[in-house]
Amino acid sequence: MLIVSLLLAEGVVRLGLRLPGMPDRLDSACSCDQGRELGWYVSRLGSGGLVDFVHDPDLGWAPRPGGLGVTAAGTRDGRPVPPPSDGRKRLVLLGDSFAWGDDLDVADSLGPQLQARLPGWDVMNLAVPGYGHDQAVLRYERDGADLHADVVLMVFVDVDIPRNGARFFSAAKPWFALEDGALALHGVPVPTPEAMGWRLFGRSWLVQLLDVYRVGLTGDRGAAERHDQALTGAILDRFVADVRADGAVPVVLDAPTPDDRRRIAERAAQGKTPFPRFVDGWCATTDAACGSLFPWVDAVDPDDAAFRHGTHWSEAGSALIAEATAAWLVDHGVVADDAP
Repeated sequence: MLIVSLLLAEGVVRLGLRLPGMPDRLDSACSCDQGRELGWYVSRLGSGGLVDFVHDPDLGWAPRPGGLGVTAAGTRDGRPVPPPSDGRKRLVLLGDSFAWGDDLDVADSLGPQLQARLPGWDVMNLAVPGYGHDQAVLRYERDGADLHADVVLMVFVDVDIPRNGARFFSAAKPWFALEDGALALHGVPVPTPEAMGWRLFGRSWLVQLLDVYRVGLTGDRGAAERHDQALTGAILDRFVADVRADGAVPVVLDAPTPDDRRRIAERAAQGKTPFPRFVDGWCATTDAACGSLFPWVDAVDPDDAAFRHGTHWSEAGSALIAEATAAWLVDHGVVADDAP
């Protein structure tokens, strides 16, 4: 009787998890790897898998060359990567879907927009949707040296901080752990989606669902946030060391998202100050070029006219971030305003 009851429960769970919206509910139930893995597997059933991206054993996933404005070198620029040239500087962008330009044509994404504002520079975009700062740094370590950058800019958004402590986000990924105060890399080679699918298929969905809610109910989110922030600081320190070892200038800029702007407006309406920004604290610990685009955006677009667009930057928002970035780089002496 017990076995029959468990089989019935397993069947009910497998049917119930296929209902619309369930993958997102699994993620929000615990904001943990267990929820993301099970939600990913459920949402992937019946889908064609990766289309514009390919599995990458070092990074989890990477852009498919030739699609969405991606060059043979893997940058999203809409044009071939130019060879190094005397008299022209080279800037490489790192980041996630914001720097990539989700929902935007390549011409409206941050790379080409920044290129138009820095005519003496060649801007190359290594950002990838879904990446944490950890994957962005690992991609630079593997692919960035061949681009011979003079400046490497990490387009920082707070939403990526929890990704740095995750083993799974959008798909399986590599991850760092702090071991004896140093970063240790785990999870490579990254398993393919097919391997992950078979692994999750062979597990009881009922047991996995119970594990998701166990973590959600018993996990210490405050401790998890502190861990992720400590890990993010160490990852940014590694980024600075990597870029300097290549003879380039590392830059970290905190970029506002539409959700950031909405939360700030909501707190202001309640008479509350904005939450502290992670980058502000990290900037105080480093001598690298580091800062925030929030004040510039606040001054130029106080009514959020350029940011009223879903969760990502609109064309106007992308142009505004590019303008703010170029202005910050010039104002802080990273880029000369008379660059050739």
